[in-house]
Amino acid sequence: MSRAAAWTAAVGFVLSGPVVSSTAYLNRSWPLAWLPFAIVAYDEALRGRAWRGIAGLSIVGLSLLSMGETVVLAAAMAGCALMALLDVTRSPADRSWQARVVRSLVPAGAATLLSLILASPLLIAVARY
Repeated sequence: MSRAAAWTAAVGFVLSGPVVSSTAYLNRSWPLAWLPFAIVAYDEALRGRAWRGIAGLSIVGLSLLSMGETVVLAAAMAGCALMALLDVTRSPADRSWQARVVRSLVPAGAATLLSLILASPLLIAVARY
């Protein structure tokens, strides 16, 4: 991605309606700042170094889970699902569609499992109350 495209995407994200509207609600402002990191980490897990992307995505998932804002967590999941769908449809046809689906879902599954393991003390404490 070029620098101009990155700046255009960043300005578009910051000035979008949901982000501007969430400035009035502090409980949504902090988790919303993690959304671009979720997309970058998932992209890194798909196209770059898988373990680095999985680690980044699990940290983002842990942060969003511990902040308690489920709407933003669902938005991050939806964004990653759209990226996975795009990757499956745009991947070269030399592999079967099942192999492309597995290649797209394994990083997300590994990151989700790692996030839940890291958040388990918090989840256990919340479940006790």
